[in-house]
Amino acid sequence: MFKGVVGIAGRHNSLHRVFAPGKLSRPLLSAVAAAIHCSLFSGVLILAATIAAAAQAGADKAHMVFVSVSVAVAAGRAVTGLKPEDFTVFDGKTPEAVSYLSPADEPVSLVVVFDASADTPVRIRARRKALAELISTSSPQDEFGLVVLHNEARIVVPLGGSRSEIERIADATQTGASRTLWDGMFLGLKELQLSHYPRKAMVVISDAGDEGSRHKTSELKKLLRQTGVDVYGIGRFDRYAPRLTARTKALQLDEVLTTTGGRGISACNEGDFVRAAGRISQELHNQYVLGYYPAHRNPDGEWREPEVRLSKSVTGAKLLHCSQGCYAAPD
Repeated sequence: MFKGVVGIAGRHNSLHRVFAPGKLSRPLLSAVAAAIHCSLFSGVLILAATIAAAAQAGADKAHMVFVSVSVAVAAGRAVTGLKPEDFTVFDGKTPEAVSYLSPADEPVSLVVVFDASADTPVRIRARRKALAELISTSSPQDEFGLVVLHNEARIVVPLGGSRSEIERIADATQTGASRTLWDGMFLGLKELQLSHYPRKAMVVISDAGDEGSRHKTSELKKLLRQTGVDVYGIGRFDRYAPRLTARTKALQLDEVLTTTGGRGISACNEGDFVRAAGRISQELHNQYVLGYYPAHRNPDGEWREPEVRLSKSVTGAKLLHCSQGCYAAPD
């Protein structure tokens, strides 16, 4: 567009040389100059209108609300190939049109929070096996990051790092004393804000609960709502354990995992850990991400709890998973 405007200005100079004073009458020269100036002004107006339209499109995209869902038949097999018209989103009592639908096999940005505070070699080996299963069942386009809880919570492999490096570090990590699970999850969520894909998730391989984190439960839940990340847990989540501390930790972690629709899968032995990781990987790679523009939008942004329903044309299937809520972007 700028090139067109420069071209008009260049032609203006050329015409001045051709229609030099003395060759044409003054009224004709004035008419030619006015026509050129009008063309130049029109070009500027078109440029401004294009820029404004692009800015408006970007603003509209920013106000889209995203919800992740999984659809399966009774046998648990994922349903793929669905279209926007196969879903209806209710924001309150208002049905909203689905404006965006990702394919079910879209790549995933995944951060794994690996707890190395296991009290026995058997338990940490089971956690390593779960991590290896997540990686081996992933898509080649997926990106991974790794947070390790050892003596402290830290990001050891940034998002998009080498998968072989993630496995190597996990295999070399010995048992530690840190139980700052909330801090580790907080780091993982911050890392996922740098992701390249709209589909983001976190898998927490831990059953130790949180002790001594700088971040409070309320802070973590708030960040979860803001980012809309689905969080899954793999560990020994026994809500009915005979020991009060074990029951408290399980309930505490479950409260955080379910904030945005995630869940914990209980695992007791190595085989359970591997199967749980496989289930999570399958679900992540068969999720749809729906996007809609809420009809009633709060300019300050607000927490929304949309309800997703399948249309009657989708027979024999059900919603296996749906995000519990999300923040609408502020104006």
